[in-house]
Amino acid sequence: MTGEDERVLDALLDRLDGSDDEVHETALELLVLDPENPHALLALAEEGDLSEKEGEAAALLERAAAELRRRLDGEPRLDDRLGGLLAVVLERLAFNALMSGEDEKVLALAEELVSFDPDDETLGRTLLYRSLMILERHGEVLERSMAEREDVLFALHGRALALFLLSGPGPEASRALWDAIALEPDLPYYLLQYWEVPDGESDDDDEARAWETCNLAGLLSPVWLADEDRMGWFATAAILFGYLTDRLPDQVLEEARPHMERAGLFAVLEMVQSQMETLLQSDEEVTLDEIDAMAIRLLREMSDLSADA
Repeated sequence: MTGEDERVLDALLDRLDGSDDEVHETALELLVLDPENPHALLALAEEGDLSEKEGEAAALLERAAAELRRRLDGEPRLDDRLGGLLAVVLERLAFNALMSGEDEKVLALAEELVSFDPDDETLGRTLLYRSLMILERHGEVLERSMAEREDVLFALHGRALALFLLSGPGPEASRALWDAIALEPDLPYYLLQYWEVPDGESDDDDEARAWETCNLAGLLSPVWLADEDRMGWFATAAILFGYLTDRLPDQVLEEARPHMERAGLFAVLEMVQSQMETLLQSDEEVTLDEIDAMAIRLLREMSDLSADA
C-alpha cells in the first residue's frame, strides 16, 4: 500500500462515524483499499439490514476477528486501538453465539476476551461465568471464582449456585448468595419478574442503570430458573432481602406470606426487622445503600436458607 493509499485509508476511517448511508459507502471504499479491514467489516456487520441476517453478520465478524488476531500477532491490549476493536468484535460474536445456543463457542470467545482483560472492563467474565453455569461446570466455577482478585458479579452468582448444587443450601451457600445479592441488589427483582422492565430508551441516568441491571438479569435468568429447587432458594433470598429493604411489590408479598409463615421465616424476618429498626433509631440520615448493607449483614448472621422455604 502506498503512502497516498494510507492517507486515504486514514481519512476513510475518520468517516465511519457518519450517517448510516455514509458508513456503508465508506466501509465499501475501505475494503477496496484494504480487503480485510476490520473496522469496515465491523461497520457492515452492524448495519440494520444485516442485523436481521445473523449468518451474514457473523461471517463478517469472524473475518474481522481473524484479521485482528493476525495484525495483533497474539498480543492484544485493551488500551490499543486494534485490541479494543478485537474486544468489541469478540463480544458481538459471543452474543451471536449465545442467541444461537452455542454455549461452548460463547465460552471459547469469552476465554479469549478475558485473556487480555485483567481489570474486567469488558463483558468477558460475565459471559465466561454464564457459560460455565449453563454448561453445568460448577466445580470449575468454584475454582475460578475463588481465584478472582476482586468481586465479579457473575462469579459470585456462580459460586452461590455451585455451593447450593454441590453441597446443599447450608450456611456457606447462603453467605455466597448474600454476597451476590449485595453486589447488585436490584437484579433479583428483574430476574424473578417482580419488577417491570425499565425504559431502555430513557436518557435518565437511573433508568439507564436500571436497564443495564435488567439486561444482566436476563442473562442470569436461564441459570437461576432452570429448576424449581434453585429457583425456590433464590426467590426465598430475594423475598427476605426485599421485605427488609422495601423492594417487594404488595402482590408478591401477599402471595409469599402464607408459605413463609409455614416455613417459620416470617418470625425470623420480624426479628431481623426489629434489629434494623433499633439500629436505625438515630438522628443521622441513613442512605439506601447503608440500609441494604445492614440488611445483608443481618441476613448473613441468620441460619442457612431452607431449600424448600
